[in-house]
Parts: sequence; structure tokens; C-alpha cells
Amino acid sequence: MNVFLKRKMYLPALSIVAVVSLLLVTIGISTYNNMNRDKMRAIQSVQQQGISRLTYIEAIWENETEFNGCQEKTAENIMAVMSGEKDVSYIYITTSSCVLCAYPKSIDKEKFSDLFPISHDSPDFQKRTVFLSDGSEIYEIAKPLSGRMHINYNNGSRMVSEHASRNPDHPEMFIVIGMKMDAYEMARQSDAHHAMLMMTILVVLGVGAFFFLFVIQNYYLVDKTLKKTEDYTRHVLDNMANGLLSIDTSDRIVTYNQLALDYLGVDQSDINEFDLEKIIDFKHWDVWNTLKRSGAIRDREILYKPENGPPLPLALSITPILDKNRVCSGAVIVIHDLREVKALQHRIKQTEKMAAVGEMAAGIAHEIRNPLSSIRGFAKFLHHALKDKPDEQEYATVIVNEMDRINKVITDLLNFARPLSPTLTLTNIQKLFDHIVRLVKEDTDLRKISLIVNVPEDMPDILLDSDLMTQAILNLTLNALDAVQQQGQVEIGTAIHRNKKEVTLWVEDEGIGIQKDHLEKIFEPYFTRRDKGTGLGLPIVKRIVENLNGSIDVFSPPPGKSKGCRFVIHIPFSGDVNHA
Repeated sequence: MNVFLKRKMYLPALSIVAVVSLLLVTIGISTYNNMNRDKMRAIQSVQQQGISRLTYIEAIWENETEFNGCQEKTAENIMAVMSGEKDVSYIYITTSSCVLCAYPKSIDKEKFSDLFPISHDSPDFQKRTVFLSDGSEIYEIAKPLSGRMHINYNNGSRMVSEHASRNPDHPEMFIVIGMKMDAYEMARQSDAHHAMLMMTILVVLGVGAFFFLFVIQNYYLVDKTLKKTEDYTRHVLDNMANGLLSIDTSDRIVTYNQLALDYLGVDQSDINEFDLEKIIDFKHWDVWNTLKRSGAIRDREILYKPENGPPLPLALSITPILDKNRVCSGAVIVIHDLREVKALQHRIKQTEKMAAVGEMAAGIAHEIRNPLSSIRGFAKFLHHALKDKPDEQEYATVIVNEMDRINKVITDLLNFARPLSPTLTLTNIQKLFDHIVRLVKEDTDLRKISLIVNVPEDMPDILLDSDLMTQAILNLTLNALDAVQQQGQVEIGTAIHRNKKEVTLWVEDEGIGIQKDHLEKIFEPYFTRRDKGTGLGLPIVKRIVENLNGSIDVFSPPPGKSKGCRFVIHIPFSGDVNHA
């Protein structure tokens, strides 16, 4: 999962968390404001009711006291009227020193003077909120009463008389009413319940959002683990030594590795359209019946012929994919490239062939060389004896030359057939090339051929068999001189490639080159393009190089040129080099 997709998945959950948080703050503020607003409305309503009742009580007070002059009677009437008001908690009339009368009578009158701090300097309504001992909230309103009164009331065990003079500027009597706040309490509880409900819903949403985040995180971790597993599996498949395919029961390719595509010559974009019947004859091999019986097809050799490229020898192994009920749901196909195996088999056949040639050559050499020596000796004798007869002497010379040629063929045959045991020593390549130049100097001077030696100044000594390498380079050089013929150029050179840990030696000429259809045959014994060639020179070179664990390449023409031929010998080294 890439970073963009991860962010895209987290965005909805984070948005929910942000919205829930914002709603929590909004609802909290809104609930607080609503409760304050409801409280103010309730207080205003209670205040209006209280003021109305106080105004009514004041009117009654003034009318009745003026009518009958008995304020005590009037106060009792007021208390009786107020006793029927359900929203009135209590009411009392007080002076600056004591409570005159109160409703209900069970209330301790001595405590009323502490409940409300009367201000004699304020002729208007005075208001406050108080809490009773039972925890109930009461809204108190006080109103001054004017007039003269003489009231007897019981204060404990004795009667007290108090005379209040009429003074409009400083009234000494007050009526205090305590209004119940039940409506406000009900509204506040309703708002609180509503707020709690909304907050509970939002908390649930928030928990859900966090749970969603947790699920996403787990999904991301699982997806990351699966991605690592897929990458590791893909890495394993791509680094297998064999090609691998898996198919379903419809012969459709499901999985594959790159090596399988390379073997089949198929591009990854075309894999779904590739016809697997091109390489597997399902009907002929009875593949699905074999797989359904939990069988397998192992190492079936085929010759696959791609549209572009040479035929490719392959070995196929097909095994079933079984589920827990052992029902075949597909197959795994392992593709093994047999080119190296076929090449090894070819080399083994060549080796067996050469061994047979060697045995034959050893027998022929012993049987032929002694007679050849005798014949050559008699021919040399005749050559000297017939010095006065030039025609007959020429015949003797021909006999000697042909005997030498036959002897050379036998020598080459023996060299080719005998087992090679390289003796490795530190060899100076410059000295080796100088020796070869001296060996062919007579031939190059006679034919006016320029032989160029290319050896780097910092070329170190290399661990080689100098005799075998001299023979290999000499054979290639002689072939190059024959290809150039007159007034041409031949180059022999070397280079060291430390990163590849190999030394290359090459021989290049400006001759006519080698035909393409002959390139695969030039290392076969007895194949030659020269009239007097034995066909063993290049096979001997290849055999020497292979005995040194090397390889040889042929380029005709050389890269960047229009004619000629270039032989390149690759000899590995393990770091055993010495700077001269």
C-alpha cells in the first residue's frame, strides 16, 4: 500500500473524529448557553409571578388596613390567600427587627431575618436566589410596605408589641415571598438529559471512528505483511534456476516468473493471450487425467520452436495443485532449459569420439611412423644419388615432402588425441608473443605480412601453461597468415579484465573471413577450408583452451570491420597474477 492510498483510507476516519470533536464542543457550548438561557427565562418568569403576587399583596395590604385599620388581621388574610398558591414556597412580613407573620407557620420565624438582607435604602423590589436546607432552590423577592401598625405577636412565651410609624422615605415593614424553581429544575434536567444523550451518541461515534482507525491500522499492517510476503515470493520465483508457470483447469496461466517468459519468448503483457498448447500437448500427454489421479508428469522433453529464434530444447515437469479435498484445481509447470545439458552431451560425445580417435591414432602412429622413417630415408638417399639426374631427383624431393606431410598429420593426430595435463606457471605474455613472432618471422618476411603485437605495459604475469598456450596462439597465427596471404596485416594481443577475473588473448587478420555456415563446424576434427590443411589445428586450439578452463569466440568479420576474422581466447584467473 503506497502512502497516498494509506492517507486516503485514513482521511474518512480522521474526518469523523474531527467532526465528532467539533460537535462535542459545539453541543457543550450550546447546552451551557441553553441552560443559562433557560435559567434566565425561568428566573424572569418566577420573578414576574413573584412581583405580581407582591403587588397584589401590597394592594390588599393598603386597602384592608385602611378599611379596617387592623394590620394583623390583614396579614393573616394575606397568609391565608397565599397558602393556596402551589408555586409559593413561603411568605413572611418582617420589620427591621423581627418577623411579624409567615406562611407556612411551621417555618422558624427567627431565621427569616437571616435569609434576606433587607436594605432600607431601596424602595424597589429586592431579589435573590437561595437554597433551603433540603437543597431546593428558592427565588426570593422583597417589597417594602408603608404605613403605621400596632401588632401583638407571640415571641416565644411572651407577647411583644411594636409600633411602626408611617414614614414614606424609610419604610420599616417588608413582605418577602419565596418562589419555587420547580419549572426551572425540570427544564434544566431536560436539557441535561438531552445533552447527555447527544454526548453519548457523539462518544459512540467517536469510539466508532477510533475503532475504524484501529481497523485501518490493522488492515494496513496485514496488507504490509501480505505485500512483503508477495514480494518475497515474487523474489523467490524470479530467482529460481528454472522457469515456473501455474495454470488453472482452463489452461489459463495464473502465475509465472520472468525466466519462464524468457524461455517461451512471451512478453508479460501478452501472457493472457499465450496459447499453452504450443508447448504442451494436453490431449496427447493426457495431462488432466494424470493430474486428477494425483499423478505427475516429470522431465518430459520437448523441442519448442518459438516464432522468433532457434528451436529450444526444454524439459517439462507438471504436478497437480490439490485442495484440502484433494481435488485438482490447476497445475504447476516447471520448465528446465536443456541447452547446457545438450551441449554437455555433445561434448561428451565429442570426447568419446576423440578418445576413439586417440586410440586409433596411437595404433596408427606406431604402425606407420617406422615405415615412413625408412621410406623418407631412402628418398633422401635417392635425392643425393640422383643429383646428376634432376628429373629423378625432383621425384625424390616430392617423396620426402609428402613423407613430412604425412608425419605432420600423424603428429597432429597424436597431439589432438593424447590427454592434456596443463602445467601452470607464471607466464609473461610479452615473452610468449615474442617467441611466436620469431617462429613465424621467416614466413611473414617472405610474404611481406605485418605482424602487430599489442600487449599493455602494465600486463602482469599470468598463471598459464606456456607451452600449450604457445601452441594455441601459434596455430591461430599460422591460420591468420594463410588467410592474409600477401602484404596484409595480422594482430596478436592481450588484455586483462580484473572485474571479470579473466585474461583475453586474440588473433585478428584482414583475410576473407569465415562463412557463417562454417562457423559452427570449424572446431570439428578434420573440417578444413585449406587444400593442405589437416582439419586438426582449430580443434587442438579449442581443446587446449578448454583444458585451461577457458573459452574461445570467433567473430567474422570483427566488430566494426567489413572483412577479416578475430579469434578471442578467454582464460579465467583467480587473482594469481604478478606485475613484472
